[in-house]
Amino acid sequence: MTLAQKRDELRQELRTRFIEPEEFCELAVSSRKLVRSDVSAASVKGLYSPDDNLYYFVEEERLDNFRTARVLDSQPLQIA
Repeated sequence: MTLAQKRDELRQELRTRFIEPEEFCELAVSSRKLVRSDVSAASVKGLYSPDDNLYYFVEEERLDNFRTARVLDSQPLQIA
């Protein structure tokens, strides 16, 4: 099974949402009760919300690209 097929299979599951990298990062640092639920075979990072009974996924390469862009766009700290 290809990577794309594995991801498509995940997308078909009822309690699964693929979200944007920014939303994934916001969820990861939120105060919500979440459990890491990565699926390495599909190269996705995941968070499970027991309160909603939902899985939130983002493709690893999209998350990596988002993080890299955030680092490159950040301004260096200035000493006052």
